[in-house]
Amino acid sequence: MSRIDTLSWKQPRNIKLSLIRRSADMAGKLPVEVAPGQIYRHDHFYCDAASQWQAKYLLVLTGTPDVDVVFRLLTSRAHGRLEQPPCYRGNPYPIFYFGYLGGVLTTKSWLDLRRQDDYDGISFTTDLTAGDLLLVATLPLETLCQALDCAASADDTTRQQERLIRDQRAALHCS
Repeated sequence: MSRIDTLSWKQPRNIKLSLIRRSADMAGKLPVEVAPGQIYRHDHFYCDAASQWQAKYLLVLTGTPDVDVVFRLLTSRAHGRLEQPPCYRGNPYPIFYFGYLGGVLTTKSWLDLRRQDDYDGISFTTDLTAGDLLLVATLPLETLCQALDCAASADDTTRQQERLIRDQRAALHCS
């Protein structure tokens, strides 16, 4: 009998319950009123060559233990981005294809899976309070679960982000 068989044999219910509880507890923390699957418009995401602020849409994937926000940007620019398969991790653009999300997102949308540093939780809350971040949509759970799976496996996702994203999938009971 292996060590796992011995442990399972002695306390099968307790082990299973503790693993479920642990996986839900391992998901990161997000700022208050922020949740995975929320899409925000950031009105001052970056400054262009003409020193004009440009807006971007971002999808909240999960949080970190330090309450930072793991996110990826949305794009509506087709520029060689595929629609099939929806999860594409190759070059030149690793993406997850959403199609038409509706609301203010009136064109086809893709989740850009290229690397993004985590958004500092304090800065996120400050930008939200100042009105620089505006909640515009929330993904359905099934779509969010698919996007999380795709993002977790993307080449530019760090190991820490991957672990947090997978823990978030478990906490959401994604299949």
